[in-house]
Amino acid sequence: GSSSNNTSNWIRGNNTEMDINTAGGNFNIEVGGNKKVTVLAGGGITFNGETAAANALDDYEEGEYIPTIQVQSGTFTLNTDQDSLLYTKIGRQVTVNGRLRFSAISASGYMRVYLPFLNISNISGTQGDYAYFSIAGHNVNVSADIYGVFAEASPGSNYATLLQKFDNAGWNYLDANSFSAGDYFYFTGTYFTHL
Repeated sequence: GSSSNNTSNWIRGNNTEMDINTAGGNFNIEVGGNKKVTVLAGGGITFNGETAAANALDDYEEGEYIPTIQVQSGTFTLNTDQDSLLYTKIGRQVTVNGRLRFSAISASGYMRVYLPFLNISNISGTQGDYAYFSIAGHNVNVSADIYGVFAEASPGSNYATLLQKFDNAGWNYLDANSFSAGDYFYFTGTYFTHL
């Protein structure tokens, strides 16, 4: 075929890249006559002979972002050296990780950390559309009857709410007044988003 059009099969390249075109359909890499990697015509990569678009790896992204933090009442300021989280998105799976530190805070009520992508929703018959995030605080003032803190993203939400666990009782908001200037917390977790 000719590399002057995209209606034929061709290979071309130079000293920095190589391009392979198929006139239509998928592009396969085989070993011993067996398909190992397939680039689907509609986008995405599948493995070991799989060709269903639903099973294709079709997105990868990584970056750093400064999350919006919302409190029910009051104000706060994040330390500019510790105000960012890292994220990696592979297909629909997103992992967020980092540490946030307050340089000033006078707040109360709930605290929400916004996510880089919307949490998945509408998974029929399961609770798989809730997301759990691990939190570890430094110098955070919590009462003695609390035995753990975490964050949860509800289905379809773009934030995770900080919560606290009690023995033999329901969860409740981790009150923003538990934090003082200089306090920080680690925030890490994996959740799923829609493509």
